[in-house]
Amino acid sequence: MLCPRLRILSGNWTHSLPPDFVRGITRLYGSSLQELYWKDTKDQSFMNPVHLSSFYALRVLDLRNYAGGDANNIQDMSTLPVLEHLVLASSHASMSAALSLSLPSLTTLTLKPCDAGYFASPDIFRRFLKLHGPSLLSVHLPSSAGLDPEPIVRPLHGSSLQNNVKPEAFLLPDACPNLHTLTFTIQSPVIAIDTPHQALRRIGLCEVASNGLYPDKASPTRSHLMSVRREMFPNLETVRTVGFLVDADSDMLAEDVFIWWTEYFELEGIDFQDGAGVVWVYE
Repeated sequence: MLCPRLRILSGNWTHSLPPDFVRGITRLYGSSLQELYWKDTKDQSFMNPVHLSSFYALRVLDLRNYAGGDANNIQDMSTLPVLEHLVLASSHASMSAALSLSLPSLTTLTLKPCDAGYFASPDIFRRFLKLHGPSLLSVHLPSSAGLDPEPIVRPLHGSSLQNNVKPEAFLLPDACPNLHTLTFTIQSPVIAIDTPHQALRRIGLCEVASNGLYPDKASPTRSHLMSVRREMFPNLETVRTVGFLVDADSDMLAEDVFIWWTEYFELEGIDFQDGAGVVWVYE
């Protein structure tokens, strides 16, 4: 073994790889590799869930660029016993591959958007939540530009920053009953649920800018913040503006408008934090 301490493998291939390459990787690093990511542009990925079962030490698996192929015909589940973080695209190929995996230690899902022409069907998404939803503690829904400098599958058309999975889908009854952290962008549809989610503790709102925080001006940020109600999230502790730092913003009123929201959420017993986890108040 030339790299006996290898723990992370990442690759980007534009041509088919020989079968011996896959066999060699699984033989050499099946017991030690902890993170695996690859990108291939063919109709069939060089590796499918059957191969993945050889990497039983994996803790992070990135399938957002999974191209599909014969994985759709796989009948038996492959088990990754210690995998904790699964990264997917909302494409049919990526989410279908996840349905072929048994992940008893899964806690975190990052789900990146894809072009509408590749989007997984509602049935695939429901099956995914039925299989993996009960184990999820954290779900992150980044924009198409928020996870990878190279767009997956194809760039989004039209509303390029909007994740095509609604945040509320993970908050519906029996979807993710143990979910305690949900992160999404201001371009996501506003959450509208009828049944309270008892477990949620933290909400992260990404791509916030100070001009969207003005409480007297309509904006996606304002709509999202106003939709967070104690009666729907009885155990919510924190709302955080992920990536937005008050003291680094050039807006002279950034601190004042942020404190307005601090006081707004304080009445609900919720901490409103900036990206550094700071709760801003007047001295």
